[in-house]
Amino acid sequence: MKIRIFVPRRELPSTRLRFREPSRHWEAMGAACLFVPIPSGPLARWEILRQAAGSDVVVLQKKTSLHPWDLAQLRRANPNLVFDFDDAVMFHELEHGERLSGKHFGKFLRTVRAARHVVAGNGFLARFARDAGCDVTVLPTPVDPERYRRGTASVARNAGFVVGWLGVSQNQKYLLPLRESFIALRRRFPKLTVKVVSEKFPVDLGVPMERKIWRLEDEPADIASFDVGIMPLPDDLWAWGKCGYKLIQYLASGVPVVASPVGLNLDIVREGWNGHFASTPEEWEAAIGALLSGPEAARAMGRNGEKDAERNYSIPAYAAAYMDLFRKVGDRGISRPRGESTSITGCDKV
Repeated sequence: MKIRIFVPRRELPSTRLRFREPSRHWEAMGAACLFVPIPSGPLARWEILRQAAGSDVVVLQKKTSLHPWDLAQLRRANPNLVFDFDDAVMFHELEHGERLSGKHFGKFLRTVRAARHVVAGNGFLARFARDAGCDVTVLPTPVDPERYRRGTASVARNAGFVVGWLGVSQNQKYLLPLRESFIALRRRFPKLTVKVVSEKFPVDLGVPMERKIWRLEDEPADIASFDVGIMPLPDDLWAWGKCGYKLIQYLASGVPVVASPVGLNLDIVREGWNGHFASTPEEWEAAIGALLSGPEAARAMGRNGEKDAERNYSIPAYAAAYMDLFRKVGDRGISRPRGESTSITGCDKV
């Protein structure tokens, strides 16, 4: 089976996590995977989209800005199109603090309706594609549990308490509503440190902070150094589209979590089993404080989280589920005469 994966020109972390790492497993299952960055120029785009004809299945990752003519060309070349997305791409305005205009929602509808099948990173995202008449599969972004186990084994614990967060700097704004919670926790736990792992550090949280530059190779050890891993989010449409990847990383490392009850967090976190939910600053202080003051219970939650990550979010399980989908889409391919017009106004069913 030949799988051609069209990815954004500036490759995203989700490209590595959702496609490049699982592709090793697809290759072992007999697939040949070709990654193709989508160029910006119309002539270059036309050439690579035309080449889709030589594949059994074509994947379009996250990109909704293709012109209707480009989508028609892609469908004409190969109707076995899978669209994969793990962010609320239909609400991109909110990511930049802008008012919703419907522009991105229109692009999203045009794209999913061109696809034979849609893969969404969580159930909230899936609803929008399903309501557009598309067949949808939910596949959260996976982790390699063994990689995080190795990180845990390499870390020497210190005598303090570390509340940790990992992510890109633009999302550190989600930590700011917890500033007073951290200050109150510091009074209760004088050795408390908030560790932020990112590419730069624009926020001050009012307590001692360890600012660690993110490097892929350091990621497992960095997370393993946390006593508690946190994922605060606002309750808005953009945040509901997030797929909780950092929570899955924390769990794979055996770290108990505290998270906002938003988006896929609601499925990943099991209250009292692998962590806690928190919404208000008072709830955040109470949830983090409970884990720091009850180390035995916190360690048990960490062990439960490791089991959850292995069972529900591992790369092998994800790769197997995606490969089943590739086979279904490829087996139901439609042969079209060259040059025949292809409508992109409705989803084909699988």
